[in-house]
Amino acid sequence: MNIARHRLTLVAFLIAVVATTTFPSPTYASDALRIVAFGDMTTASWPRVKAYSEVLQEKLTKVHIRAVVLNAGARGLDTEQAVENLDRDLLSRHGDIVIIQLGFNDSTIRKGATEPPVSEQDYRANLQAIVERIRSTGAEPLLMTPTPLFWTDATRKKFGAASYDVEDRWGLNVQATRYAAIVREVAKATNATLVDVQQLFLERIESGSAADVEWLSDGIHPNTAGHDAIGSALARKIVPRLRSGEIAPKRTTSLPALDGSPLVTFVERGRALGVIDPFENWTTEDGSVRGPKQSTKSRPNRPLYAAHGISTGDFHMHARVSLESLDHYVSFKFGHDMLWVGGDSGVIAIAGPRFGDPARALEQCSHYLFDNIPFDFEAKRVGRKLTFSIDGWPIITVDSPDDIPTLSIESNQPGLSIEHWSVRGRTREVASLLPPAYTIPTIDLAGETHRQVTVDREKGKYLGHPTTVLLEDNKTILTVYPEGHGKGSIVYKRSRDGGLTWSERLSVPKSWSTSKETPSIHRVVDRDGKKRLIVFSGLYPARLSVSEDDGLTWSELEPVGDWGGIVVMGSLERIGDGRYMALFHDDGRFIQAGGRRTTFKVYKTISDDGGLTWSPPSVIAHHPHAHLCEPGLIRSPEGKQLAVLLRENSRQYNSFVVFSNDEGETWTEPRELPAALTGDRHTGRYAPDGRLLISFRDTTRSSPTKGDWVAWVGRYEDIVSGSEGQYRVRLMDNHVRGDCAYPGVERLPDGTFVLTTYGHWTKGEQPWIASVRLKLEELDERSGQSPR
Repeated sequence: MNIARHRLTLVAFLIAVVATTTFPSPTYASDALRIVAFGDMTTASWPRVKAYSEVLQEKLTKVHIRAVVLNAGARGLDTEQAVENLDRDLLSRHGDIVIIQLGFNDSTIRKGATEPPVSEQDYRANLQAIVERIRSTGAEPLLMTPTPLFWTDATRKKFGAASYDVEDRWGLNVQATRYAAIVREVAKATNATLVDVQQLFLERIESGSAADVEWLSDGIHPNTAGHDAIGSALARKIVPRLRSGEIAPKRTTSLPALDGSPLVTFVERGRALGVIDPFENWTTEDGSVRGPKQSTKSRPNRPLYAAHGISTGDFHMHARVSLESLDHYVSFKFGHDMLWVGGDSGVIAIAGPRFGDPARALEQCSHYLFDNIPFDFEAKRVGRKLTFSIDGWPIITVDSPDDIPTLSIESNQPGLSIEHWSVRGRTREVASLLPPAYTIPTIDLAGETHRQVTVDREKGKYLGHPTTVLLEDNKTILTVYPEGHGKGSIVYKRSRDGGLTWSERLSVPKSWSTSKETPSIHRVVDRDGKKRLIVFSGLYPARLSVSEDDGLTWSELEPVGDWGGIVVMGSLERIGDGRYMALFHDDGRFIQAGGRRTTFKVYKTISDDGGLTWSPPSVIAHHPHAHLCEPGLIRSPEGKQLAVLLRENSRQYNSFVVFSNDEGETWTEPRELPAALTGDRHTGRYAPDGRLLISFRDTTRSSPTKGDWVAWVGRYEDIVSGSEGQYRVRLMDNHVRGDCAYPGVERLPDGTFVLTTYGHWTKGEQPWIASVRLKLEELDERSGQSPR
């Protein structure tokens, strides 16, 4: 990436964001008319038949009327069922015009019966009730008479034993004729628009056309030609009333006048005014921001992030978007919470720690949305309540957090268009201003299998998240890892030759099978010189197992205290007075019994007795908007400073770092690192020449190795100064993005680094544990650089 160009872009967008605060509050009308076709089998869609709802949609589009026509027909439906379930089946579709064609199932006498299922009196009352209920919502009812019926082999088989004249070709239509007359009467009495399908078809016959076969090939259901005739008749009735303004969309959405709260616009008419890295995966096309580009390993899909989050108080967010296909989804994200539309399930749904876990489906997309037709999405908070709506219709109201640190829109496939996106209310700038990509070179070792050693592999078994420890003989390496993704029975193995070969799985205490989290292993020495190995297992409560014979035997896992956490203890360091400090993180769920998810915090705990007991945790790092976790602790070369590199879990920022100059008593405020050091679970060791090698999972916002196991080479001073470092190394190719690299890093006396982690190293298989061996001298030669 051209860094100079990127910085100019950032300056330009900041100027644009400030400029948007002077924009007037716009009003956005959801100007697409919604027409709902409600009826029985003659309305419902059938295979290989273009229903009249589709015909009407096409005809309205041809005359430049922006409308969506929804088919809500259901086979077997009669007016009794329609009245009983009217709110669920019809009114939830929020139509501006509602087409009603019911009568076949009300009027048709079945075999063995002498009366129709719904009497003429009840049919009239039901139709009147339906019309009145539709009118009460502000919608316009349009009544259609049932199609005529005639005898065919199929209809004789089904209705021939009923009380009909089977000799008269149109004898089956006697009942339908009477019920059609009732529809005409109701339309006149209620002043509802009428399309007389019965008369339309019979006039076609009387004119000499064979309409019975041409439009009703099976004697009951209109075929494509019949539906085309109905759709054309509907268009002739509807279009003049739309053009005259007699019928118009009844929904209008507008941004409220919030006193003292400026309007901030993120996207307007295809211009990305206040978003982060807008053209990483997104482009401007035809008056909208379009994206994301097709995902690749080097360019994975990224959400479009707003440059502002939402502070306390009322707010109103508005976005006008469209999807080429509702088989894809668009997700509106509010921090970690989201409402999404579309996708394989075809639903509108919400999910997230504040909106409710697990995900909850709310509505079918087909009630509201159509391919390639824009819709207005709004989120409005008043007090503690946050209401989501689509095209002005409320979808759900949820409890709202006070602070929403980030806003983003994302999709899983190309074809999302964003015409407009803005918010009115109290906002604040939250997005990273650091470049999302790095400029230092990358050395690729992924294909060099001679460097790779298999530590453990089992077909069909997930093996992951190892940590390692190198003993004082400088050749024995121990590793622990779970059978499962971040949880499961702890596996324990030993290498006696510096990681070249590994033992079978070793015997472990019974309680190790109950581990709930990623284990970690560390060497500690008490003030009397007693050496111990300790294994932590996290979540609530955190537990500890101890070995005092270099790992030959172990105690059972026992609670450390009345607290817990995630990846306990990811990092451990001896501090100046002989005590040990261990670091971990939690999001509120496990730090105490009955905890609830809140925000990420990084904790320290202290041991004064060589790792046997540990103090209650205290917070060392927290960020109001970023999600800091998985601390990786590195001591400065002269030993006077501690640096903790932190994973950023919201994926909007680079990784962070905090520093301590007093052995962990106090810490600096979190500061973003350059993109070159952005990743998960940083683990570092010094080379003989004083340089650092830090291993991690690559989560850089823009990186050709994103999701792979990588390492960074540079100096401690680069971390302090915010420099990019010397180069990066791709260690192995991970085939399932983002699921790899909780690394162990050890350095042997000859300068060989032994890096051990898990990953999906083989396509189509579960992850397994591997080591990679390297020396910095080799990498320097490969890169053409000398140590600096």
